[in-house]
Amino acid sequence: MDTSSEVNLTRTEINGTYIYIDSCGNEFNHQGIKTTTAISQPKFETVFEKETKHTKETKHTKETKKTVQTTHNTTIMDTQFAINVHTFTKTLFEAMLTEFDGKVVGSDEMNLETLMKYHFPDYKPGDKVKGAKKEKKPKEPRALSGYTYFGQQNKEKFNKEMEKLDDKPKFVSYVADKWKSLSKDKKQEWTDKAVKAFEEANK
Repeated sequence: MDTSSEVNLTRTEINGTYIYIDSCGNEFNHQGIKTTTAISQPKFETVFEKETKHTKETKHTKETKKTVQTTHNTTIMDTQFAINVHTFTKTLFEAMLTEFDGKVVGSDEMNLETLMKYHFPDYKPGDKVKGAKKEKKPKEPRALSGYTYFGQQNKEKFNKEMEKLDDKPKFVSYVADKWKSLSKDKKQEWTDKAVKAFEEANK
């Protein structure tokens, strides 16, 4: 055989059958026919393992990020908690140094019971602690509506008119009827009067 046509083959056994692989990676059966076997294609198990590995790595990365975030939040919370405890404890000790100065620790004058009663005079374990009530902001005064001012300014007049009627209506109903009978411009005049009166009263 001409050496220029020589081919280097590697024989490999797969499931009891021999295949031959040349230097270029081509595969042939024992008859010299080119074939494609499972050796050149990734096995399903291999692909599955890679995908599973990738999924696990992605999941691990997400869990790591979540853990870092949780740890960060916990650190912030713990720091604030430590500040609050430190401030509270300092207040207790300062009171003890002032109120119990010169008294012997463990004596009747300075034991656990007397300390607890001093710092928490009205509290007993199990008592419900009421939250501090929110102070309501006082409402800022504002001008009366034109309708309300109209009724207020004409109260005496309307009462006299109502006394002359056989069926005396309620004052509110009477004012409402009078207001309805006013034109749009007249209603606006009463609104302007109400605003002006408010401004003069609150100068």
